[in-house]
Amino acid sequence: MGPQYRVESRIPPNDLLYQPSSFIRIREQVRNAQERMDRHRQLLDRYLPDSEDTGDIAAKVLRKTSELEKRNA
Repeated sequence: MGPQYRVESRIPPNDLLYQPSSFIRIREQVRNAQERMDRHRQLLDRYLPDSEDTGDIAAKVLRKTSELEKRNA
């Protein structure tokens, strides 16, 4: 008998941990969801009008840059 079998035989069935393959699958699902959400955020940022409509382009660029920095932090 291998050590893995001996350890698993002493653990109650309700306390068994997930297998690593399921963690990989969950990680991929989370990454896909984050990519889709990021795409939606980009589209919203691009096509929604600014609530503060200033004529100063430099201020608008700085505001967008700070929003992106906060999001990526």
